[in-house]
Amino acid sequence: PVMVTATLDFTPTKNQSLTLSTDHPEAVTLPAQVSVLANQRSVTFPVITKAVAATMNVTISVGVFGQGASANLVVQAAGVQALSVTPPAYKGSETMVGKVVLFGPAPSGGTVVSLTSSDPVHMVVPPQIVVPAGASQASFTLSPLLGKVKTFPTVTAEALNNQAETQTTVYTPTHTGVTLAAKTVKGGQPLVGSVNFNGNLADDSEVTLTTNLPTTVVSVPPRVTVSRTTRASNFSLTTGAVPAPTEVAITSKFPGSVTRVARFLILPPVLASLTSATSVLRAGSTAIVTVNLDAPAAATGYLVTFQNSNKLALVVPDSLIVPSGQTSATFEVKAGPVKAVASATIRANYPGGYRLFTLTIQP
Repeated sequence: PVMVTATLDFTPTKNQSLTLSTDHPEAVTLPAQVSVLANQRSVTFPVITKAVAATMNVTISVGVFGQGASANLVVQAAGVQALSVTPPAYKGSETMVGKVVLFGPAPSGGTVVSLTSSDPVHMVVPPQIVVPAGASQASFTLSPLLGKVKTFPTVTAEALNNQAETQTTVYTPTHTGVTLAAKTVKGGQPLVGSVNFNGNLADDSEVTLTTNLPTTVVSVPPRVTVSRTTRASNFSLTTGAVPAPTEVAITSKFPGSVTRVARFLILPPVLASLTSATSVLRAGSTAIVTVNLDAPAAATGYLVTFQNSNKLALVVPDSLIVPSGQTSATFEVKAGPVKAVASATIRANYPGGYRLFTLTIQP
């Protein structure tokens, strides 16, 4: 409140009531009744100011016995008193929130506060916010973008000819490495990777990729570009057939960041199944059996050895090699001269396991 003193030009012998009025009741609230006490010549009373949309010149009038006096009071609109941003620096993962504080409560309809950034490329702010009626502050979210150099954008808030500003800091991006869709992959199968940064980017950023193995085993793009305003970019890599589990190390480099290494394992093929067009043979007849792998054979081929549970009933080769790059190969079996129905089980051995296949032989 504003304290106002009214002074009479005489000394009343009893309490003397005063009449109060104003030309802008929408800007101030006057006491319902004010009196000068007996044998006193003055009284001080409070005038309560209200929130206004624009600065106003207000007249306060005091009267007694048809005579009076007036005083002028300037009621200012509540402009911007302060602006803060928390946290003041952006390194990639922080959520930056700004707060505007007015000198007083916003009037009916609220107070519009304009916001600007000295560097809208690296620090984006909303063009304006509204402080709600009766409130004296409001918050907003900033959208920083990491750039090639460290920057110091200044954010300014302005309303009703009052403004405040604060300086922020936006750091350069940090390359956080490569993530892979899987930690293992069968040789010959593709794999998807992603180059990642710690925050949104203001500029396109290029990361270089290399591996510890020749391109016949694994091939990655030499460079991956992460486009501006994103945190990551996907890429595809291809793998070749391997004879044994093989570890791959992908090294990623970005200027100003720590070199990162991502690892995964290429798995060799395994024998998936043995198949044939028939499971029953007549004595003396032959059949073709197919060896099926779950991935292409490596450059040295894929060796499968066979064991036969009934050598009199069925003739089976000792081994077979699936050629390089192939996923299957065939071999021939021949039924022996049986006098009664017999069965023979073929055990196909491969590195780390085996598969069984049974044929019935009839006379």
